[in-house]
Amino acid sequence: MKSFKIRQISSCGLIMLFSLAGCAPTAYWYNKDKTYQRARVDCRDCIYQARLKTSEAAEQQGTNYDASSAGIKSLEHRLFEECMTAKGYKKTYDFRIKESARKGFIDQDREIYYIAGK
Repeated sequence: MKSFKIRQISSCGLIMLFSLAGCAPTAYWYNKDKTYQRARVDCRDCIYQARLKTSEAAEQQGTNYDASSAGIKSLEHRLFEECMTAKGYKKTYDFRIKESARKGFIDQDREIYYIAGK
């Protein structure tokens, strides 16, 4: 019984160590029928749409649009995910996509978006 608990604790410790070391899998937006170039265009469009809708929502509430605030970031992230999903993309992890299809790019606000395409 003792050795099982030790192995279980060791496994949990290794998972935490890999996560902290940056070895956790990266989530990519992927649609097997779209090229990387198309995925990049769609991603940029969703970023733009999410920021526009977030800005409009802030304006309707009479608040300033502060892109760094947690509430704005949360809304913007949710709208971005809804947009990508509506365009047929699924969020999946890097180990499920061949390496040659995985790419990332940095938008104008220096955020990294991970997308993949055929």
